[in-house]
Amino acid sequence: MYEGRCGKSQEEIDALQESVDLIEKGLEAEIEWAAKPGVRDYEVWAATMYAMLSRGSEYSAHYNWIAANPPTRTLTRPQRKVLEDGDIIVNEIESSIIGYRSQQVRPVAVRTCDPTYLDLAEFHGEMYERLLEFLKPGVTLSEAIEKTREIGKQLCPTTGPLAGGGARFVCHGRGLGDDVPLATNEEATKRFGSWQFPENGVFILKPSVQGGSGVSLTWGDTCRITPRGAMRMGKAPHELTIAR
Repeated sequence: MYEGRCGKSQEEIDALQESVDLIEKGLEAEIEWAAKPGVRDYEVWAATMYAMLSRGSEYSAHYNWIAANPPTRTLTRPQRKVLEDGDIIVNEIESSIIGYRSQQVRPVAVRTCDPTYLDLAEFHGEMYERLLEFLKPGVTLSEAIEKTREIGKQLCPTTGPLAGGGARFVCHGRGLGDDVPLATNEEATKRFGSWQFPENGVFILKPSVQGGSGVSLTWGDTCRITPRGAMRMGKAPHELTIAR
């Protein structure tokens, strides 16, 4: 059943595209509200959710969220904190169209940003573009993991706080739930290592990049696998947005 669900029909892709479009409306609202002095993180979260729900999204149970400086692992809800300049909101935002859920991970800095994270975002953007070119039908999960490590080593700066860092592959299916491969930890990648990406499979590709000093950044978009490589379904630029 998992294998049969991985390759999506055009109707399924259309539903997932609508979901992506609504997520981007939600993140536009997040950016607008994050720039307001003294705002609480749950107000920003509520504005994000309202922007999607008021445009036709069904309620989606998955909306991991963290606002901190430095950002850490996302939590399952806002923390009821007043946002401060320099905080970075990292999230996993989904909307739902007849049960089909896309996802994006797009960090937002509150009014100012540590330049190290901007460097990480630039590093991530270069790595992500090369990874999309590589991900064609027939590529195995093990090959994708190794290629991400290889690209990370090639592109990571050799001086400064990012020196000695790299990149880590993370992805899972999008559709009526988290379809295979759930490549989020070592055990899962061993289980699905020989699994091949299918044409017209739709996945959230959200690799992370790290610097040798311990800083890291994750960014991700829902992507469709084509013979020319993986194609982003979102339209927003690949960047760490600063809400001002």
